Amino acid sequence: MSSNSVIRPGYIHHIFLRTKRFDAMRAFYKLVLGCEAFFENEMFSWLSFDREHHRIAIANMPQSQDQAPTQEGLDHVGYQYAGPEDLFATYERLRDVGVEPYWCTDHGGTTSFYYKDPDGNGLELQYDNYPNREALLEWMKGGDFARNPIGVDVDPERLIETFRTGLDRLELHHRSRRGDFLPEGMSMAAPAAPFPADPVGYMISIRRAVGAGPE
Repeated sequence: MSSNSVIRPGYIHHIFLRTKRFDAMRAFYKLVLGCEAFFENEMFSWLSFDREHHRIAIANMPQSQDQAPTQEGLDHVGYQYAGPEDLFATYERLRDVGVEPYWCTDHGGTTSFYYKDPDGNGLELQYDNYPNREALLEWMKGGDFARNPIGVDVDPERLIETFRTGLDRLELHHRSRRGDFLPEGMSMAAPAAPFPADPVGYMISIRRAVGAGPE
């Protein structure tokens, strides 16, 4: 192997979060992602939702400062589900205990529900709309994604109700992008459909509108 060869990592292993809301943060990730504690004490919590020893590390740092919604840096972390059945069941489980997404949208490649943790960090819970990369790329060549890479927003309740009439994920996706499940009061002329002139501003406005920041 050449000394100049790039050895790529196998995957992203974990995220590390600093917080002054230690108990609330570790309880949140256990609830939302079904994490179990591999190790915990009064300083650290190592949490995992699979066979890795930790996927989320949380450090108890009482002097931590809140971040402003407009601050540059990491916006959210995405978590993949096998399909609509798993994401929709997760949505309903969380809804029933008062945990609601602040944004639900069909990005094109994924259908995604966004949540915030107690510190205001974003979580994207998603499933793929297409069976593989090749099928997604073929759809993207049609121009829909270039016109609107942000997404067409969806009402999760209507989306789930329609899915359970027997639609498969691809049919559901096409109807989502057509605007069939837009939230009440939104039209295809509203931001995100078509592509907003200020996409970053639009995403920030969503977070602010629902208080998606530290409480």
